[in-house]
Amino acid sequence: MMFLRHRVTLGYRNHKNIVMRISSNVSEEDEPSLLVNGHFDSPLGSPGAADCGSCVASMLELSRLMLESGWIPPRPVIFLFNGAEELFLLGSHGFMKTHKWSSTVGAFINIEASGSGGADLVCQSGPGSWPSRIYAQTAKYPMANSVAQDMFGIIPGDTDYRIFAEDVAKIPGLDIIFVLGGYFYHTSYDTLENLLPGSIQARGENLFNLVKAFTNSPMLLKESERSNKAVNEGIDDLRAIFFDYLTWFMIFYPRDVSLIIHSLPVAIFLLTPLFLSFPNITMISLFRTVLDLARGMLLHAFGVILAIVVPAMTAGLRLLFTKNAMNWFAHPCLAFFMFVPASLVGLLLPRIIWGLSEQSHFWGAFGLYSLVTLAYMLAGLSGGFLTFFISMSLLLGRFISSISRKQLGQQSPK
Repeated sequence: MMFLRHRVTLGYRNHKNIVMRISSNVSEEDEPSLLVNGHFDSPLGSPGAADCGSCVASMLELSRLMLESGWIPPRPVIFLFNGAEELFLLGSHGFMKTHKWSSTVGAFINIEASGSGGADLVCQSGPGSWPSRIYAQTAKYPMANSVAQDMFGIIPGDTDYRIFAEDVAKIPGLDIIFVLGGYFYHTSYDTLENLLPGSIQARGENLFNLVKAFTNSPMLLKESERSNKAVNEGIDDLRAIFFDYLTWFMIFYPRDVSLIIHSLPVAIFLLTPLFLSFPNITMISLFRTVLDLARGMLLHAFGVILAIVVPAMTAGLRLLFTKNAMNWFAHPCLAFFMFVPASLVGLLLPRIIWGLSEQSHFWGAFGLYSLVTLAYMLAGLSGGFLTFFISMSLLLGRFISSISRKQLGQQSPK
């Protein structure tokens, strides 16, 4: 396997997984099934309460609830208690390569932890868009963001999702991870006392709904059936755009819809020079307007770069005065006061030094985020909704501001 741009070759034996299959009494051995995966090994020196004792506890409780609630799954559910995830994902690799049930898996849910709790974040989803669609429709406490999928590739880490959906097989599934409290991750402080209260309960309620939805889905197919269905019906294999709002609800739309709505800011920006020059539209006025917008866009881009550089420099200077370099990691409020003011200074500095018109600043910022949205779309990434909503929020704010100014002008005495 390739890991952090290095080729790693592994041989293994005597690793142990524990596998349990729950099905109806009329289920057949080769029937398409749902796999729920979690690992019970932990790094040396870590008790592994969150990573991933919490996963094992969730799976055990889920299986108990399935048996005692009287609910009979329409399709079999396989619980894989994975014994070697920390060792380059060997447990899931061994299951996929050697176990007879691996060929029946039609979808999977991988539960993980890189922190001590909080709402589960869907960090990866696919191949295809139906796993994330099912999550959006059924999760009681949804926390999912397609930007996480774009970012996960640059994080120095991996989960069993890679084995199931990418390296060994192309099984559709979800990668669901605890992300809060990351300062306990892979340390001796990963204990029961440091688990965030309510996290496992929320995860369990989500999991039970997801298991019901996946096992009832007509898209739950074995590998051979998936291939035939994709060929015959032309199933879209592209990932969708999705995100949650404060874990209350999710917004989900397919990629072909995003191609339309994410193009709107670019279209508006291209028409802006005509709008700003109206009614005296000449080649000279259009050229000057375009030049002003380009200046505003470059200035805002420089401000965004400084918004990253200035906090980094501030953090570097801080090391000269304290030995507690990472105390902000355990106290998020410190991170706010350390980085956000410095970031705002970097963002506003170019605007203060090189003063342009308010119109150039606004449309320059709008144009920058519109072009970034376009770049996301052309690259086939799923995170363009962030810059799309930034650009459209700017436009909405300007529209509301202009209406408010007109109303104030009408109310003021002559």
